[in-house]
Amino acid sequence: MKIQDILPVLLSIIVIILVAILEKQSKLFAALIAVMPLAAPLALWIVYSSNSGDKIAVSQFSLSLLLGLLPTLRSSLPYGWQHAQV
Repeated sequence: MKIQDILPVLLSIIVIILVAILEKQSKLFAALIAVMPLAAPLALWIVYSSNSGDKIAVSQFSLSLLLGLLPTLRSSLPYGWQHAQV
């Protein structure tokens, strides 16, 4: 197993532990770290590493990631727009 395979998992574990530690000190900072958009870049890194940099596999995964993001944007944007207009 290469370091490229292990490093994303270790980074995820570190973020989880950091949230658990910061939660006792500051709920605000723990919440900010917890909602940071780390999942997509880590997932891309894992796919890139596991496919030895195969551009086709990474581009297919990126497209799937983008298509999965569209329903999230569709559902969250109207809510935010409605509440932003006061």
